[in-house]
Order: sequence, then structure tokens, then C-alpha cells
Amino acid sequence: MRILYFVTLFLILLMSCNRNELGNYNEAIKVISESHDLNSYEAIILIPYRGCGGCVGTTIEYIKSHDTGNILKVYFDYNSLKDIKIRMRDHLERDTFIDDDEELFQSLGPLMYPVYLNIENSEAVSYTILDPAVSRTFWLTIE
Repeated sequence: MRILYFVTLFLILLMSCNRNELGNYNEAIKVISESHDLNSYEAIILIPYRGCGGCVGTTIEYIKSHDTGNILKVYFDYNSLKDIKIRMRDHLERDTFIDDDEELFQSLGPLMYPVYLNIENSEAVSYTILDPAVSRTFWLTIE
């Protein structure tokens, strides 16, 4: 009986944490939706420019070498817009949102790794944190 109690408690805590994180991501999506129609996208990639250099680099290389028109690329928490433009060169197209006012940073806080959000009806339904263990193999799964 005790084991069932602890398993139930663990599942409740796990589900509440997940809802809270999706809630934070959905607040960020509201900010993004003020300037982009999200109905034409399957996903959003949140790219914290000052996050993990290798993970951000892997994400940017994927964006530069693949057709990602159905994914909105969101850059935030950056030092210099010029640096993003130099690094992305010709890949800052219409499917890009740059958080000039730091509104996303205020709702999400500092993120270390890029986050891939699956969206439906302008809301996050699931997410994948692209940490070092996931980032290189994740891109193979969505091709």
C-alpha cells in the first residue's frame, strides 16, 4: 500500500511540473503570436543564444542545412543582433522571431539549451530540450 501511495505522489508531482513548464512555454508563444500567425507552423525552436554553445551551434547548423519552413525559429537572450545576423547569414528569413524586447526572457528565464516545441492551435503540446545527450540525434528523427 505504501508503494502505491509513493508512486501516486510521484506521478502527481511529475505531471504538475510538466504542466508548469508547458504553461511557461505557452506564455512565450502568446508573445510570439502577436507578430506571427502560428497556424502555419508545426513547431517552434527556442534558441537561447547565450546557452550551451555546442547545442545552439548544432541547432543553427541544422537550420542552415535543411528546409525548416514549417518551424518558427526564435532567438532570445542574445548579446548582439549583429552576431546573430553574421552567424545566420542568409538564413534569417520570414520564419524567424527575434526577441528584441526580452519579453521571452522575462517569461522563460535563462535557458541553457534550445527547446523544440510541438505546437497545435498556437499552444505547446510537447517539448524536447535539446541538451548534449539529445541534440545531435534529435535532428535525425524529424527529417
